[in-house]
Order: sequence, then C-alpha cells, then structure tokens
Amino acid sequence: MKKFLLSCFLLTSLSSVFSQALQIEEFTSGTLPAGWDLASGMKVDGYNNPGSTPVACAADFGLLTPGVGGNNPSRVLTPAYTYNSTIGSLINVGFTIYVFNSDDVKKCITKSLPCTTYVKVYLVDESVTTATIPSNPALIFSESDVTLVQGNTANKLVVASGSLTNNRRYRILYDFSVPDLNCNQNGTKYILDRFLIAGTNAPLPVTLKSFDAVQKSGKVTLTWNTMLELNNDGFEIERRIGTGAYQKIAFVDSKAPGGNGDAYSYSFDDNTALPKGVTYYRLKQVDFDGRATYSEIRAVRSANGTLLLSVYPNPSRGTTNVAIPAGTGMVDVTLSDFTGKSLQQWTGLNTSNLQLTNLKPGMYTLRVSVRATGETITERIAVQ
Repeated sequence: MKKFLLSCFLLTSLSSVFSQALQIEEFTSGTLPAGWDLASGMKVDGYNNPGSTPVACAADFGLLTPGVGGNNPSRVLTPAYTYNSTIGSLINVGFTIYVFNSDDVKKCITKSLPCTTYVKVYLVDESVTTATIPSNPALIFSESDVTLVQGNTANKLVVASGSLTNNRRYRILYDFSVPDLNCNQNGTKYILDRFLIAGTNAPLPVTLKSFDAVQKSGKVTLTWNTMLELNNDGFEIERRIGTGAYQKIAFVDSKAPGGNGDAYSYSFDDNTALPKGVTYYRLKQVDFDGRATYSEIRAVRSANGTLLLSVYPNPSRGTTNVAIPAGTGMVDVTLSDFTGKSLQQWTGLNTSNLQLTNLKPGMYTLRVSVRATGETITERIAVQ
C-alpha cells in the first residue's frame, strides 16, 4: 500500500477567531467521551502538555499507550459521523502524538520516536463499536497507510471517502504499528491527543485561541495564540484609524517550522502615536498558497494617546476598579482567567465605575464591549 511522508500531513486547528468546520477532541474531562473506544492497555491519563498555551507544560489529559504495535496494540476508534458527499470526497483526520521516557510524562520532557512508526486509518461502518479491525471487508469503506516521521507534533492527513455514500454514518479507526519488531520501545510512553473531529474537505485556515489588543504607555500591544498551524506563512497586521480603510502595518512570520506545527504565541507592538478616537486592528492569516483568512476585529479608544478605560489598582490585592468614560453608553463586560474561561459577565451596564472583588492571585483579562459602536476594549489585570 502506498505510504505518504509527513509532507502529506496537514495541520488543522481549534475553533474560535478564524472560522472553520473542524473541531478537536482533547479529552479535557479526564474520561473517555461517549462513542470512543481504545485497544486493551490504553487509557485516558494525565500528562503535562508540551504544546499548551498560554501556560507552558500545563496539566492535561490524553490517551496513554505503553507502546506501539507488537504486544501493545494502539488502536483508537472515534464516534460516528455523517458523511456529506456534497462537500467533497475527501475526509480530514488527524491527531497529535507526544513521546516520553516513562518517568517524564509529568515533566513535559519529550523525546524522538524510537522507531519508524506507521498508522493505518480506516473509515468503518458505524456498527463497528470496538477498536478492532473488522474481519468483514464490507464494514470498511477505505483505508490509508501513512508514515510518521516526527513525533511531538500534530499529524493530519486527508483520506479518500472510498465506498461511503451520502448521509452514511461512519467511524474513524486509527491503528498504530512499528514494522521493525526488533526496535526497542522499552521505557517509552506515548500520549495521543487532539484528535480531529471529522469533517469533509473543508478549508483549513489556522485558528486562533485568542487575540487581544491592549493600549498602554503610548503603544498598542497585540497578542495572539494559535493551537495548531497548517501551511501558515504568517500574519499580516492591519490597522484602521476611525472610519478610514484598513492598511497593512506589519507582517509576522509563522513560528511553526515550515508553517506546520503545534501551539504558538505571538505579539506585536504598534508604536504609532494614534489620534483621538477609535483604532481597529485585525489579523490576516496567510497560507503559503496565498489563501487568507481574517480574524475578528479588536479596537482601542485613545485620547491624546491615553486609553480612556482605566483599571486601578493594577496589580491589585484582590479588588480592582474599572472606570468607564461618561457618555460611553451601555456596555457588556466579561472577566476571564488566563485560560480564557469566562468567570463573570455583566450585560447592559450603564455606569461609570465597576468594582471587581474577591479576585484570587493570578492573571485575568477584562473585556468591555460598547453596544453603541461595537468596539471592544481589552485590559489585563494582575492580582498579587
């Protein structure tokens, strides 16, 4: 069977700012979700994720397998999906594989794959409910054999739908193996994570986990985090002042080797002296093939270079005041923790001051959206 090299792998990403059809299963609940099945010896287990952002090596959950092939079968069966032939005849599948020494799973210290590793991907009928290869060929719609040449990164490929027909329900079965039976895997553990929830041949732009614009000390700092990157050349930064047109002000290259990689963090400082009023920013993510996707818009409001939204004291000891300029009108306010999880929300506020109390030590993001203009102001809050 034809073997595809890593260059045939395509990376995809999570949802949020850049829109796309796929989602990712990250097993964050610490239990195996309904509809999934694993080979004997595999389980959901904790590890420290080398690709986590914004906190490096954060505690996470994935599928732990003590080995690949031989006496340690590594097979993963996904839930059932519905095939839509009107979108395309190809199906996107993939996963991330991390490789550790046995004692390093909780230390975030990865190593290279000890053996040349293969994964055979089957599209099987939804009646297949265990992570075993069906003996009845009628239950297998298609299969692909792929060479993995690099661990500790996202692996993504596009497989043919085979004999699938429109609206037919199917599952994805991953079968990992090592052809060299003499290869020594002793002391190696593998974590499989970030499985793509299947979708048919939809565009796969890079998706952001977060994108923020903060004005402070006479400059605007843009920060954004990706989860996975596919064929990403980089990001054009575009700025619009007032009612003017968007203009490119900079280009930030992708940090992912070859444009394909795991999670990365980016920042850019706009040191331009901005006029009084509202300035808008957006990212234009550009693929190597020239395709581009725009992010959501972020806005800051300036008066002689000073942000009108005032947060004080910052850092604080647990209580912070937010001064909202008079005449702003109704606003919606969201307070999130450093992971992006929403902690508190206020809707339809029409006040000049909001007090945040009982904040535990850590970093927070405050986002104020002005209903009248649609602009959003973001501020970081530190609590000691």
